Amino acid sequence: MAGVEAGAGRKRLRLELLIAGPPTARCKQLLAMMKELVVRYPDRVRLDVYEAGEAPSVTPTFGFQAAGKRKKVPSAFINGTLVASRDDPGDIDRLVAATEMELARGEAEWQA
Repeated sequence: MAGVEAGAGRKRLRLELLIAGPPTARCKQLLAMMKELVVRYPDRVRLDVYEAGEAPSVTPTFGFQAAGKRKKVPSAFINGTLVASRDDPGDIDRLVAATEMELARGEAEWQA
């Protein structure tokens, strides 16, 4: 599935989401929260959505790749760090906090 981003120009913080195909209710819930991050930070983040069992359309971050087959569906990553999964979906406040922490670190610290 293609990446979701708004705006153009500078480097964006990578948000990644692994979902089932077709998406489960939990996948849809986590996807909605990740899309909310794109709405909140339109020129600062990009969301790449990967479907389990399919080859990603873009190269995933090192952190996403390193999680290997241990990733649960769904799983959400911010800058290559697991922030939510099937067993611990978290909430929008936790995802916002994790996003803001990574944004504060600056572009030099973001995985491409």
